[in-house]
Amino acid sequence: MRFGRMRRLGGAMLAASLLSACYTQTPVGTGAEPAPNAHVVVQLTDSGAAEMTRWLGPGVASVEGDVGAVRADTLELLVSSTQQRNGELSLWKGEPVSFPRSALASVYERRLSRSRSYALVGAFVAGAVIVGRIFGLGTTSDPPGGGGTVPQQ
Repeated sequence: MRFGRMRRLGGAMLAASLLSACYTQTPVGTGAEPAPNAHVVVQLTDSGAAEMTRWLGPGVASVEGDVGAVRADTLELLVSSTQQRNGELSLWKGEPVSFPRSALASVYERRLSRSRSYALVGAFVAGAVIVGRIFGLGTTSDPPGGGGTVPQQ
């Protein structure tokens, strides 16, 4: 029974580590365009945040989402979240929003960092092993030899 609990704990920790894998944000170079379907984070200019209030709400500093369309004067994102200047995060469900290029201060492509993710998984596994050893998970309390009854004399 304890081994089953240890496996479930290890599986839960591994799933959590995979879901919270590490990402890097790489700036999209000047003159370069983000690829369609790329996952990006855009920082808004102050005037851009004011201009986009009608679609995003007040005080939005950055927007995260997948690139829907790239045009000469606009960038369409399928928005997954917005972050306000006070740090408050709002989750979206992929609604399309078109941003005028003048509203964007910077565009970063968000990519999975395999090395950081592997390091994180390794740390969680090591932590699970240590916790398991501390609490004696995976060990049995049965005596060697099957734990039968002692014969009566």
